[in-house]
Amino acid sequence: MTAIVWTTLITAVATATGSLGAVWLKGLYDDRAQARQAEQSRSAAREDQQRQAYGELVKTARLALRNFRQLLLLYETGMLNIEAAEDALKQADGLAGDMSQAAAIAELVGSPAGRQYARTVYDKARACIDFFLSREFLVAPAQNPGAGPVLGDAPPARTEVVTASRAGKAKALCDELEAAIDQFIEAVNTELGR
Repeated sequence: MTAIVWTTLITAVATATGSLGAVWLKGLYDDRAQARQAEQSRSAAREDQQRQAYGELVKTARLALRNFRQLLLLYETGMLNIEAAEDALKQADGLAGDMSQAAAIAELVGSPAGRQYARTVYDKARACIDFFLSREFLVAPAQNPGAGPVLGDAPPARTEVVTASRAGKAKALCDELEAAIDQFIEAVNTELGR
């Protein structure tokens, strides 16, 4: 009878040990699988953040570029519809803030290369904004270009013209911004595997 008890006891202990070992191994495997899954989820979420930030930067930069070219066209043609010019200037001013925000987010969540290209796009857009909103570009009265405003004088009529050198500089800045946007798109598409 003792042999039967020992056999039963050994069988019970072996079964319990085997079950506990299996549970322990399964738990260890599940922990590793969950860790891998969590890492994949974090990686996918980060890529989504990057795509979103990069897309917002490109969208904002393209809007700014379109606005700058519109401003240049308004001034080059001398067709200064005051409302259209004022709207374009207000948009340019608003786009400056949007560009800053979009570039900052792209730099925060971007890869090292993405951050570098985002900074370049921002710098080129900033140069355009500064030039287009500067008095150097906007104030070029057709009559008496050497005279400045005198206290008490009426403000100059809205007949500004853009000289060839100013127009050339404005076009060059727009072209540099467009090239920076294209380089950014190419770099992030390569990075994101497109």
